[in-house]
Amino acid sequence: MQLFRHVSPFNTFDATHPLLSYLIRDVRGGRTPAGLERYSQQALWVLGVLMFGGLALVIGIYEPVYPDDYYRYQAGLIYTIAAVGVSMVTFVIADLVTLFYVAHAVRAEINRELRFELLRTTTVNPEDYIASRLALGQVRAWRVYVVFIGLRWLAVVMAILMALWGLVLLLIVQAFTLADLLQPTVIFFIAFFTLAVVIFLVMLLWEPFWRFRMLTTLAGSLATRFRNGFVMWLLLAGAYLLVVGLQGMLASGVTTLGVAGYQGTEDLLYRFSDFRTDYVSQFALVAGTVPYAVMPLVVWFAQRTFTRWRLNVAERFIFMRRGDDR
Repeated sequence: MQLFRHVSPFNTFDATHPLLSYLIRDVRGGRTPAGLERYSQQALWVLGVLMFGGLALVIGIYEPVYPDDYYRYQAGLIYTIAAVGVSMVTFVIADLVTLFYVAHAVRAEINRELRFELLRTTTVNPEDYIASRLALGQVRAWRVYVVFIGLRWLAVVMAILMALWGLVLLLIVQAFTLADLLQPTVIFFIAFFTLAVVIFLVMLLWEPFWRFRMLTTLAGSLATRFRNGFVMWLLLAGAYLLVVGLQGMLASGVTTLGVAGYQGTEDLLYRFSDFRTDYVSQFALVAGTVPYAVMPLVVWFAQRTFTRWRLNVAERFIFMRRGDDR
């Protein structure tokens, strides 16, 4: 739970401020940092029981027509792969819920002309006010968001356990010794596989938190910039599709660079007759992995820059009726 405490929406503003705490008074199951943490714990426990209970049920009950020695492991592996796939595909629901709640939280106050004008006479500055409205949307969205991010984390834990189980079976069946595992080629591929897994886990588990913050400021900035509801929702849908498209282009570009780096390095090294061919594939794999290793940093920097830009737009327009969005 230390992780969720670190990314809590309450970290962005002073929840003890009387006016700002008034704005989140009607949030159920999370109007205080402690309440939101308790809700997250309960959601993860329920989700964990359901997921691991299903895994135990599949492993214990599944009986194929022609069983082999490893059918239980195969059943658990299929269940785990399905859980990881579902956690990735369904995360778009968390994105849409975040956009909806944040936009609604901001517009709910702005569209109440009298209350909004009264806010201008208080000592609350635009930065604190927009932070509280974004936090209100985040807290409401978190009740759904924590389920999907928890699904990802628990699916990864499940995959790690299945990988350890498979490693034990491999060591038993293949009768590997410590000397076999200490071979240079084996060490290289273990290190390469570990690096690939770390990169994948960063994008799978950490990128959603960056994305959550980015989508929050996107929805908040559009809600403050455009008062017409139809225009705002239309632009919000278009902006989300644009973000998804840009991320897809980035993934395609990284894949293209990785393949080109691998093939180019391999072709270059094969031209040297004195170069040991045993190491050609290893050097080519390293070269092809560089774009994937850089990708998390690029995504983090891009999303952070985008978040700051849209947050500045929201702060500039929160108490303005007209202005230049530039």
